[in-house]
Amino acid sequence: MRCDSINLSKFISFNQKIYMKYLSSLFIPLLLTIFFTKTHAQDKSWNLLLEKEVARFIGYQVYETDSFYIVIGTSIDSFGTYEQGFSISKVDKREGALVTTKHYEEQGVEFDFNQCRKGFMIENEIFFPQSTNTKQNPILLFKINVNTLEIEKILAVPSPDSNNKYGMFLNDFLVIGKESFILTNYSIGELDTPTFKAIQILIKHNMTTNETNIIRFFEFDGRHSMNKMVNFNNNILIYGTIEGELIATGKMAIFYLDQNGNKIWEYQTSGLSAIHSVKDIHPLNSQEVLLASYDSYYDYTNHNLYSRWTVTRYDLVNKKIVWSNHWDEPRNPNIWGTAKIIKTKKEGEYFLMANDYEKNDTASYGTGKIVKFNDKGQRLWQKRYYYNNKRFYLNKFFNIIMTTDSNYLIVGDENWIQTAWLVKIDEDGNILPLDTTSAAINTDVVNQIPEVKVYPNPASHTIIINQGEISDMTYQLIDISGAVVKTIPLPHAHHHVVWDISDVASGTYVLKMMQGGKLIGSKQQVVK
Repeated sequence: MRCDSINLSKFISFNQKIYMKYLSSLFIPLLLTIFFTKTHAQDKSWNLLLEKEVARFIGYQVYETDSFYIVIGTSIDSFGTYEQGFSISKVDKREGALVTTKHYEEQGVEFDFNQCRKGFMIENEIFFPQSTNTKQNPILLFKINVNTLEIEKILAVPSPDSNNKYGMFLNDFLVIGKESFILTNYSIGELDTPTFKAIQILIKHNMTTNETNIIRFFEFDGRHSMNKMVNFNNNILIYGTIEGELIATGKMAIFYLDQNGNKIWEYQTSGLSAIHSVKDIHPLNSQEVLLASYDSYYDYTNHNLYSRWTVTRYDLVNKKIVWSNHWDEPRNPNIWGTAKIIKTKKEGEYFLMANDYEKNDTASYGTGKIVKFNDKGQRLWQKRYYYNNKRFYLNKFFNIIMTTDSNYLIVGDENWIQTAWLVKIDEDGNILPLDTTSAAINTDVVNQIPEVKVYPNPASHTIIINQGEISDMTYQLIDISGAVVKTIPLPHAHHHVVWDISDVASGTYVLKMMQGGKLIGSKQQVVK
């Protein structure tokens, strides 16, 4: 199922046609692929598959700790029993190798992680919701300790309506301070009759007191969906869709609520809008947001949905589009799923992470896609990424983060192999070699002060300093002439400080470590 709320009758009919056509077109080529295609790993780069300890593991979320990357996603323990739950994996930050995986499942319960792929890491804990196929408690909230991978179910939400016979679906998840918000929906009544209603609710959960309340009900005629929400000026901004009569058409709807669910304002376009199925919202400033959305067309002659990704700068005060650009990309079939916009380290520049599809005379495959653009809507570059481009391979991107070494880690799925796919790129979209990744295991320890760790070496863009409980420290980079080119004072205890050295020229330096103005250690430091 999709993250969005939907018109069930239209969606079921529409997806059955696409799915059956998709299976029939790929069944024979898939068999050929299984017998004749040999997967090739790229061992020396961050374009790699994550080794798995379950039958299937799709990477939907990615996080960074001091020593590891954490990947979370849907997993199936064994194909014979289809015990579908989720897994959490720790990945070595230097080698890209799996350290450990923990699988969670509940007997008789199928978790549907496809519906919502968002979580938040607060200190050393990750919070994320799940939906299930059980009507007793269909919405769950979990907490994971990133050090121990201990899993705790902290919330189980029953359906608020006994007449709900269609289940509940996750739309989005948001954390503001200690308050978490789950946007979910269910339906009542009979399909294709005036009794059919779409009920969408906003659940508020305090992660300190565990107090939980439904703070907002939205009741619609079955053609509304609440797509995505974001923290905007410390309130809740929700983008939704009012579906049109034709497939892949609709109006844009916007709801702006305070943290208690009270409406500040709401808005909808007067007519159909190309910007209606919003997949990500990125606040740009106190007045504007960047939107990632589909621009879709449904071909009734062949029952295919053709889409392309569009980025829009939207003015919430004046309720108008500042610019909207798909950069003249062609619409393609099979462009579904997730998109995300993140800020890069360069002011006014952003990445769009999405998916693309390519077909020619000999191959047909999905790719991950990164588009770098600026706040004026100009595309700076665009690159595609794949793990294997043999016939009928489908690769997808699901999430991207900026890492502490000022690079970018993307998690996705290599569909036929059914495992998590990790790609790490630099500011220019180049796939990085494994040995340039910052990692706590790649540290230099100052002998005089065992608590101090400074890494990586070589370094590019940033140096990480962990001086534990030591105080009154100063660090200096000294060039070959003896001149001080960079200084950072750290008078207080710090466990993780990112020192920006992007303005330091490549070369070999001496890193001096001083406490109270007295030299207590030094080492050679290479800057790439």
